[in-house]
Amino acid sequence: MVVRDYEDRDYESLKEIHNESRMDYEFPDLSDPLFIVKKVVLDEGKIVAACVLRLEAETYLMTSGTPRNKVNEIMALNPEVENEAWMKGLSNLKATMPEWMSNKFSKKLNKLGWIPAKEGWKSWYRLLGVK
Repeated sequence: MVVRDYEDRDYESLKEIHNESRMDYEFPDLSDPLFIVKKVVLDEGKIVAACVLRLEAETYLMTSGTPRNKVNEIMALNPEVENEAWMKGLSNLKATMPEWMSNKFSKKLNKLGWIPAKEGWKSWYRLLGVK
């Protein structure tokens, strides 16, 4: 097996692999500059796998006071943070929270334009440079 950088000519092969996998997400736009790592695996000259990494921002929110105050604080922060993230080239933000908190604030998050993760999908993360 050989691992190499993705090339535009690999697009159709990757789209076919994606379709065969029947994963519940749209095939990504690999021309998006936020995809900063794009690798493919070849076995006997045929692409058999790929991994692409897209930049996104993990959101950390710190609020105080009553639930009403917290909502008002979030309402004030949200457009400013989103605008600056967009101006810096980001296309999405990610927030991870305990299920109880997500359930409690889901209506307010939806009102602010946040979309819940796909049902049945669990977020994982990997720390780089740590053995």
